[in-house]
Amino acid sequence: MAHVDPQCFCGADEETLEHLFFECRVARLVTGWIFFNLLQVDPTANKFTVDELLFGFTTDRRRKIPLSHGPGVWKFNTFLLDDADYCSLVRSFWTFWKTQEDQSLVSPLDWWDQDKFYLCEVTRCFARARAAKQVKHKRALNKQLTQLQRRFDAGDSAAFAELCSIQEELCAIHLRKARASQVRARCRWAEEGETSSAFFLSLEKKHRAKQSVSSIRDPDSGIVHHDPFAILGTWQQYYQKLFTADVCDAAAQDAVLAQLTRTLSKAETESCEGLLTIEECHRGLAGMFRGKTPGSDGFPMEIFVSFWDVLGVDLVRVLNCAYVDYKIATRAISGRLLGVIGSVVGSDQTCGVPGRTILENLTLIRDLIEYADRADMPLALLSLDQEKAFDRVDWAFLQRILSKFGFGDSFRQWICLFYTEVQSAVVINGWTSSFFQPSRGVRQGCPLSPRLYVLCIEALACMITASPDIEGVALPGCDQVFKYSGYAYDTSIAVTSDVSMAATFDVYALYEKASGAKLNRGKSKGMWLGAWKSRQDSPYGIQWVKELRVLGGTFSAGDYSVPTWEPPVSKLEQRLSAWKGRQLTLQGKGTVINMLALSQIWHLCHVFVIPEWAIKRIKKAVWAFFWSGRKDLVARRTVCLPKAQGGFGVINFELKAKAFSVQWVRRYFSPTPGKWKAFFSFFLLSCLSIMPVHAFSLANFPRRLISLLPSYYQFLLRAWFQFDGGAVDALLSLDVSSNRPHSLPDINSHTAYVIGRRLVTPEPHCIGKFRPTYSPLYWSQSWDQVHLTTLDRPVVDVNWKIAHSVLYTASRLVNSFGMANINVLCHCRADEESLEHLFFECAYARILVGWVFVLMVVCPSAPPFTVEELLFGVNTNRCRNVPKIILWMLQVVKHHLWVARCDFRFCGVLRTEAECLKAMIARLKFLLKVVAGRCRSPSQIRSFEKQWLANNTLGHFEGEKLVFSF
Repeated sequence: MAHVDPQCFCGADEETLEHLFFECRVARLVTGWIFFNLLQVDPTANKFTVDELLFGFTTDRRRKIPLSHGPGVWKFNTFLLDDADYCSLVRSFWTFWKTQEDQSLVSPLDWWDQDKFYLCEVTRCFARARAAKQVKHKRALNKQLTQLQRRFDAGDSAAFAELCSIQEELCAIHLRKARASQVRARCRWAEEGETSSAFFLSLEKKHRAKQSVSSIRDPDSGIVHHDPFAILGTWQQYYQKLFTADVCDAAAQDAVLAQLTRTLSKAETESCEGLLTIEECHRGLAGMFRGKTPGSDGFPMEIFVSFWDVLGVDLVRVLNCAYVDYKIATRAISGRLLGVIGSVVGSDQTCGVPGRTILENLTLIRDLIEYADRADMPLALLSLDQEKAFDRVDWAFLQRILSKFGFGDSFRQWICLFYTEVQSAVVINGWTSSFFQPSRGVRQGCPLSPRLYVLCIEALACMITASPDIEGVALPGCDQVFKYSGYAYDTSIAVTSDVSMAATFDVYALYEKASGAKLNRGKSKGMWLGAWKSRQDSPYGIQWVKELRVLGGTFSAGDYSVPTWEPPVSKLEQRLSAWKGRQLTLQGKGTVINMLALSQIWHLCHVFVIPEWAIKRIKKAVWAFFWSGRKDLVARRTVCLPKAQGGFGVINFELKAKAFSVQWVRRYFSPTPGKWKAFFSFFLLSCLSIMPVHAFSLANFPRRLISLLPSYYQFLLRAWFQFDGGAVDALLSLDVSSNRPHSLPDINSHTAYVIGRRLVTPEPHCIGKFRPTYSPLYWSQSWDQVHLTTLDRPVVDVNWKIAHSVLYTASRLVNSFGMANINVLCHCRADEESLEHLFFECAYARILVGWVFVLMVVCPSAPPFTVEELLFGVNTNRCRNVPKIILWMLQVVKHHLWVARCDFRFCGVLRTEAECLKAMIARLKFLLKVVAGRCRSPSQIRSFEKQWLANNTLGHFEGEKLVFSF
């Protein structure tokens, strides 16, 4: 075709495939833009080749290219609940919708579903309009800010007040945006005032990346899929197959059910029957955790809490009609089951039964191993794992179990309603699969599921305990036998012969036929103990190990302290190391230590003795984190005191472990049955030759015998005596030497910890140090004023250090530490920089304190502040007549004086008195706005006006806006 022009539209000489899609100017421009965006995801990416543009990317390249995300599912924005206009809109909508109830809808359920649909649409429309309004308002503010800044720069001082107001409003908008980002990033822990760092900025991106699935291998064909819809289809097929029931053997079910002998009484059965009440639903709603993922309708529990007064009655009526708002109904029914489950579930199962704890399982296994070793008896401990335990529960078998236990028709109908005739879908990468109908399984995360599973596996427990072929361990001193210990699907079985072991697996095989369960032999483990600890054979296709991990604890035939404690101690160290980059105050660090770090070891402290090497590592990690790797400024025992006594409440983990151990004494003497009590009695009787009650009540029994006990019982007895344990009027108690001993039934771990801390901790060093210099100080009042509010923690830190005399001024460093090369001049050019000078005599201090004193017009006859009051807080008599804001102002003054001093010494910046005063006023205004925002009720607003606005002297409300008069 000679008449065709071979030139490309870009002007090149020829138009080939390679040129058109690779060499052409337009192709290079478009592919260059795409490559630029690819570099944001993969900075190491190579340029596209002609083969890739013509025939597609290679597998390696596809793995690095981000997936296209689907629209996802709608979720309610809980920040809307803080918007008064939205709340008013919802109440108005509900008032209107109530009038539509008698229209042509088929049922109350249809009416409720339509309500949620329209409420969703109303919410979306409101949110879009609100967002558009906020964007428009932000643009207007930025425009005003630019204009006002120009005026102020030109010398117009009248624009300053309005400029500050605009800046504060923009800061509030940015704060709301940051909080929304915090929710999306799933950042649960952030301190007020903490600086936004790279850590926070990367969290949201990391969380989104975690939610993405870039590829998956098909379990049937082995093909690796990268296409989003192929990934979605593979996941759907997997779950559809998982939730499809197998055929169960009816004869096997009959044999299993024949072993169930416990049933509910008539009163217990009736307590589980009937329709839901509004009180049950409200209790269930109140027990839910906030900030959790909403249901498929997108509405979280927070919206029901906020509008319970208008939604509650109608919600309960609809719940009693059909399946709707699943979690509220299941929590209510779970509450009914909670009250009766202990009557049908044996003491060997501790999950979901009131009064039982997982710690009993661990204690029983720990003492069993010790007993087998001392008695040299043959013992095999089996930890048998159920494959997909919750997902394989057969619904028909569950219904037969419930009927056998004596649950009535109404309760069983509720269970059918929650689990049958429902549909499920999979959401992956924002795409939702088609729905499928499951035919077995109980949902993980559902409040009812664990207890229903416990009822199912109770059949297995009954078969094991009733089997004459399974010989367990005869408990010393009683006629009971230990064969089985369970916490939900984590089961531990003790056998003492090969015949018993074979019978155990036969029982499991029968249970599998009856219930649809499946033993996962690949994850099941066994351990030889006692006289069998030298056995090397590995029967029945399970793993036989030297160290067995059960319920978070690691056991072995010898010393198992290292495998038990190494993982949690390493995790504690890693967690504190990860938080080192955060700019936290001392109070924030104390919270991280207590809540996130030490929580890694608490469950083990209840059952095992902390070895010395672990104590050293924990102490080193905790205190290096608290003091940022520097030398301790205040004694550790003082930091562990509560804030009201001069500390920060950092938990003394060694003392806490002893407080945990004392709880076993209370549990032992309680009437609740437990097989672990047999070993408790045996070890005390065999090693001390006295009854357990005498071991804890007699002050003169031979203490040298304690070393004969197993290590944890030695630890327990020594902790008991350290906490001044004994008997008062034949009643075991702690702190018996005091005027108010604590009787054993009233002792919990917190009470024991407080007693132990009081007995071992002297008063803070600062109290004795300042006693000769100043008259007796009101230290309790001082600590209260230091911690008057937790919203401004940097201020708290400075004042806490002043009170403890660990804020090192130049004079202190020269006179006490011999640092002669330090310039002792204050930044105000005075001859020395001492605490008294810096916060009382300094020109900066006089101006800032004088400004606060001028505001003391609320107390016209008030004398000037003394040096003691500035350093340690206002005394009790004067404090009664001074509003909280004045007390806090004095704390803020000291903070800004110290900041000005540090800027001068370390940054070479000499701030003027006016700059310090301006910064202090801005800080106070910010704090007052935050406190005002937390006032909801009229009584809270009145208290705020009295204490924080000094009876409206320092400001007042104009509508919802707080206007200052300083």
